[in-house]
Amino acid sequence: MSKTKYVALLAVAVLFAAVFSVISHPIGGNMYDPDGNTHAPYQTDTSPLIDGVVNVGLTWPVESWVGHTYIAQQGGGIATTDVYLLFDDLTGYTRTDVPPAGYGPEDEQGYYFYIGVKALNGYTIHHDGNWVVIDWDQNDTIDFDDHNGNSVNRLNYSTEFAWTPTGVEWAIPYIDDFYGVCQSPFYITIHIEIVKPGNGGTETTTFPDRPPKMKGSFLSTEICVGDLISPEPPEPGEWGIRTIGFWKHQFSTALGLNKGHQHVPTENLLFYLTEIYTQSQIPELQDMDTDMFAALAILELRGKHSMYDKGIQQLLATWLNYVSGNDMWDSNGDGTPDESILGVIQQAEAAFLDSDPTNDEYWKDYLDTLNNSGPE
Repeated sequence: MSKTKYVALLAVAVLFAAVFSVISHPIGGNMYDPDGNTHAPYQTDTSPLIDGVVNVGLTWPVESWVGHTYIAQQGGGIATTDVYLLFDDLTGYTRTDVPPAGYGPEDEQGYYFYIGVKALNGYTIHHDGNWVVIDWDQNDTIDFDDHNGNSVNRLNYSTEFAWTPTGVEWAIPYIDDFYGVCQSPFYITIHIEIVKPGNGGTETTTFPDRPPKMKGSFLSTEICVGDLISPEPPEPGEWGIRTIGFWKHQFSTALGLNKGHQHVPTENLLFYLTEIYTQSQIPELQDMDTDMFAALAILELRGKHSMYDKGIQQLLATWLNYVSGNDMWDSNGDGTPDESILGVIQQAEAAFLDSDPTNDEYWKDYLDTLNNSGPE
């Protein structure tokens, strides 16, 4: 054999090994145990752009959010990314391969299952270590494995994948008849390699979360595609208008930073943040997204800051009071609510955005008075 042919064959062999060495979950291997939860992907006829930028509110609907990936550790997991799931129910493709027995006819119409993972503030996503495994028919057997776009699956379909330091996205083909309309849910595990803030080290983070002391082991969760109604928003709370201190306590306990009692469930807090960043015009609150760490950082603002920064701190608390079910407040202290909280928010935001700092202190104090008008 000539030296040129030998080098060429060696290069092919190395490439082959590099592609398949990242697939660590052989097709036919055991799927991870389910966590007992079921998620219903949001359904739309508009498919997101697979470019590694999970653009929430544009290509990714806010309603497609399902939770976080977590670092498992003693004392509770730490949320590091937002997870979005989407079912494209109109934009499909036509199957042209010869499928294995039992996986539907040739030329069958199929659709796509989309996964978007967005890094929370302070974290970035490593270029490797991002994979998905799926048990399509829930028989405890892995049917699909994709590691950074290198997919192996029984149906022999290619998967679209994109990575950036802020997000990863997958578009996974599947066949309508095979998955059914919620009669045939499937199990999934999403694994993300996150870069920790500060030291640049990496850490495993997964959806679903796994209990502490499960180092090296993971769980799966159930996905139900079809005519399943998405969960209703949480009921309005009974805590009334509260101060910055109250809301700071809720976020710090939800994040495992405080061992005190958490009055407001975590799902409510996340829903509130979604409502705020989709309605607010303030950049800091829009950038906050559903990141509880970012919200807590605003609420914990201390020391010497501008009146604008202190005003945004009070504004976030006012938003939380509004989206948690309070429409009116008692502006003159006579015991009767008489002013719209949303109206106050809109006026305050207009003042904070007008590039004139002379009114910032007034609205900071006004919001402070509103936030202190409740039971504590």
